[in-house]
Amino acid sequence: MFALAIGNCTHKSLQTLDLQNNSNISEEGMVDIITSLSLQPYLQHLHLTGNRLHKNACVALATFLHCSAKGLQYLNISNNEINDEGIEALVAAFTNCNRLEQLYLSNNPSITARGWQRVATILEAPNSNLHVLFITRNNVDDEVAAALASALKNNHKLQTLNMNGNPNTAVRWQSFSKILCNTSSVNATFLSNHSLWNMGSEVPENAIIRPLLGLNTRNNKKEVAMIKILQNHNDFDMQPFFEWDFKVLPLVLSWLERASACGMPEASNGKLNQGNSQQSINLSGVCQSCTWRLVSGRS
Repeated sequence: MFALAIGNCTHKSLQTLDLQNNSNISEEGMVDIITSLSLQPYLQHLHLTGNRLHKNACVALATFLHCSAKGLQYLNISNNEINDEGIEALVAAFTNCNRLEQLYLSNNPSITARGWQRVATILEAPNSNLHVLFITRNNVDDEVAAALASALKNNHKLQTLNMNGNPNTAVRWQSFSKILCNTSSVNATFLSNHSLWNMGSEVPENAIIRPLLGLNTRNNKKEVAMIKILQNHNDFDMQPFFEWDFKVLPLVLSWLERASACGMPEASNGKLNQGNSQQSINLSGVCQSCTWRLVSGRS
């Protein structure tokens, strides 16, 4: 009856469906309810937590996501009994939901590391618009964390990745620190992830990633990139710019002056504080006997 009522809702009328903690509904009944959503293409928020979703319900939900849920922005399927087969079907459909901004998959312990690695591929999709992903209280080990971190290499949308209630190790945070600030070269640092800033309340105070998350809270991402470069690269070879007949050199010097004026944050016990950093930038390659120095905004 409930599925029939959903199907009979007038066109465009149903935008939010909150169907939480109905474990008394059989899987067949849940499949019927989800199937009826195909008649509601304007649904924006779907809450299905605590409904003991199994494989068949996941397949039905995947079909809805792939064929009808063009405007879905919020999906909560936490506290269910989704396993690897179920999440596999859903992952294939998530790539079609380019308006989905918030996804909650917490407390689905039947999903193994293999399933979570498939979830990581969602973040690699070029059309992914996810801003929030919750995977708390699951089987997310260091290997899965590494896969999630790697998937964020070219992702500039995700802001929150909450993994509370999973193994909390230094290895996990190290994996993400390399993505948030790749120090292998100036260009790699510039192209690092400057969007992710919230990883839950369980990030240790002394974790290497904490200052980077704090830095990413800034709205001006160009400014964030500048600061990361100044923090991690204090020697710039200027010789190539001289070989270009000085055409690019003024732009480089102007960039460095703006960067040093951004306000270099200092790390203290894993927290960011605004302060006047005394870090120097060596502009080498000018000649054999001289080096230009940029200190705290003074050239």
